[in-house]
Amino acid sequence: DLQPSVILQAGAGGSGFTNGGNGGSISGLLVSYAEGTTLLAADIDLYAANGGTGLSGSGGAGGSLSGMKVETGRGFYAGDGGFGYRGGAGGMIDGTSGVSGYTTYNGSVQLLGGFGGLGIAAGGQGGGISGFAAEFPRLIGGVGGELLYYAGDGGYALAGPGGNGGSILKSSPISTNNNLVGPIVMRAGDAGDGLIGGAGGNISEFSNLSTVSSPATVVSVLAGNGGTGVSGNGGSGGSVSSLVASGAGIASFYNPVTGQFEDYQYNRIIAGDGGTSFGGNGGVGGSLNNVNTTANSSATAVAAGAGGDGLKRGGDGGSIVGTSADSAAGTAAKIVVWAGSGGNAFAALATASNVGTPGELAAVLQLRAFGGTNGVGGNGGSITNFTQPKTVNAAVDLIAGNGGSTMNYGFPANFTTGVGRGGSLTGITLAGEAGRASDSSVAIVAYPDNFVSDVLRNSTGTQLTDSLGNVGVIAGIAGKVKGDLPAGDAAQKTGSVTDFAARSIMSMVAGSVDKIAAINTISGIQLTSPSGVLGAYKTVPVGAGPDHSPTKPLYFSGPDQTGDLVPLPQFGGSLMDGAIVTQVNKSGLTGPRLFIL
Repeated sequence: DLQPSVILQAGAGGSGFTNGGNGGSISGLLVSYAEGTTLLAADIDLYAANGGTGLSGSGGAGGSLSGMKVETGRGFYAGDGGFGYRGGAGGMIDGTSGVSGYTTYNGSVQLLGGFGGLGIAAGGQGGGISGFAAEFPRLIGGVGGELLYYAGDGGYALAGPGGNGGSILKSSPISTNNNLVGPIVMRAGDAGDGLIGGAGGNISEFSNLSTVSSPATVVSVLAGNGGTGVSGNGGSGGSVSSLVASGAGIASFYNPVTGQFEDYQYNRIIAGDGGTSFGGNGGVGGSLNNVNTTANSSATAVAAGAGGDGLKRGGDGGSIVGTSADSAAGTAAKIVVWAGSGGNAFAALATASNVGTPGELAAVLQLRAFGGTNGVGGNGGSITNFTQPKTVNAAVDLIAGNGGSTMNYGFPANFTTGVGRGGSLTGITLAGEAGRASDSSVAIVAYPDNFVSDVLRNSTGTQLTDSLGNVGVIAGIAGKVKGDLPAGDAAQKTGSVTDFAARSIMSMVAGSVDKIAAINTISGIQLTSPSGVLGAYKTVPVGAGPDHSPTKPLYFSGPDQTGDLVPLPQFGGSLMDGAIVTQVNKSGLTGPRLFIL
């Protein structure tokens, strides 16, 4: 018989003049049904309780959920940490303690780790999810279900370190009976801000191996962002590692954890950004390592985290290592692979060479200095050993991270600067093409500014199409010196492209298709199709004519497709046709669109 839902609620911790009481936990719960009971038995929701406020001591810890085996368990909600001089830790969801087999047996599973409490001397740690093993039975009347895992955010601190965001670890579905054909949504906790920023939560060791032919509807995986450090360092962004999950890439559904209707038009796996620091070093961006994903009906985006800006040093951008991503065949065959940019640095010493003229008084120079050092930009992230294995008509855009800039010191005449290095691409194998090379009517288009943070993280309803961005291969450039000017050592700090194989390569430049720079070195470049294109001819925005043909390329002399149309790409200009632009060519390739600058 159809039964109503069952709710089990632990008791809340009380407030105290010193410490707050801990929220009640639920541990060791075993729920099972007699043999022959139908799957229309009750869904069970478990709520651990929030910790209490501690007026002069620590806030109470949020209650945790652990050691359970709950048949038809649906919602698992840990308690939030309480406010205090030190914020209480958010409750954990731990499926590893004292149980074997599944933690729950249900078609829909919703997990929410507890949020860390706000504190004065320290923010509370966000509650994580670990060792949770859901078994997804075949649903009566069809397929469906959902896997929604959210770790808790770290708490903010007014005069101490922010709390770390909670992580999601070792929580794969049971592979021997996995009938999940719904959304897979996982979000690790963002870190709290503080004098020192907390670290964003990680997502690791997750594998969705289905026992049915239909894939999940969508895969959305977000690691946590690092927290801001007011006087100390920014927190590191969370990473994603050892993950295998594929889905159609299209879904619209009500998310009971967030309380919102959500629309997804592509699969995404995104690491967290490093936190900003106003008094120290920016946090490093999170990386992707050993990730395998495919969108069966749409596009795929994988991105590492950007390094945080810092007073003394920008954080290094995250890299993408040992990763495989693919997409559907057809017009939606698009994959975006984006390494993190290095963070900028703002500190500058009081010297006439970078803040004034030789005739200025030392006292005036001192007023113009800050940070006690010349800052160092973070290095851009690289893409290493990436594979796009199957879809031959897929267009893959690969963007290595740019180095961070030294915002308040340095001149182009300085041959040794503190700007960050641009990221490189090494060991890339594509079944498809780099950029939309085979269709001359598809223009080369730069992605919008802040694309990863504004679109990939926060606008899942946007379709990833060539009109949004179509760039091919972008190596990272070095950061800039004061005044947004090129550094004197920029050429040797620009990234390279090594051991790269694809059917065609639309374009391969450094920096941006809208502001061209030369790659440091290309080597081991291979076109795997006999009819492969090396630098694509485009009929938009300028059509074919006597001065524009497959053997007569055209380029814009200015950035952002401005200036005159010229037959050779120029530094700081932009692409109309595709081009391969490098300082050193060790590939052995030649052609009308391969240029040494």
